[in-house]
Amino acid sequence: MRSSLSVFGTHAFRVIRQPNKQGCEWAPRANASSFQVISTTLARYDHHEILKSKDAIHEAYVDLLADTKWIDCVSKSTGDYQNIKYAFETWRARLDQIMKASIGLDKTRLFSMAFKENLYEQNKYCSICGQRISSILDAHVDHVEEYWLGGRTIPENARLTHRTCNMKRPRASASQISST
Repeated sequence: MRSSLSVFGTHAFRVIRQPNKQGCEWAPRANASSFQVISTTLARYDHHEILKSKDAIHEAYVDLLADTKWIDCVSKSTGDYQNIKYAFETWRARLDQIMKASIGLDKTRLFSMAFKENLYEQNKYCSICGQRISSILDAHVDHVEEYWLGGRTIPENARLTHRTCNMKRPRASASQISST
């Protein structure tokens, strides 16, 4: 759901009404079949991968809404197997194409305890505040380049910090990233 909100905002799971004199507009309510198709296919991917491709995903969906067969499949006879199959396969093919072009993040998000212990033994000082870390329990291995921005879980992208310093450090927001 978070991915859907990130990509589509308040238009999540809606279809476009037929064009009128003022142009196209979003339907006022969510479409149940579109909900099923979009939510289950987006759930196949990591939220951070979706964020990297959200503009392309949004445009692919808007383009899909010009496919009258797809609109019929999510609007009429929505329990018909062939309609369900077409709706899912058509959207999934578009989404998979976009996501294939996206460079995925590491599937391993956390550094190992052994790696953390090794860092702690090498240098017991916080990389953020410079103060001594009194216990390994107070230590945290932080991604220098944030994971959600594509920072990999590799030794070159790791630093030892106080757990509290890491939690309080400034983070880049999605709006800061999209404006660059």
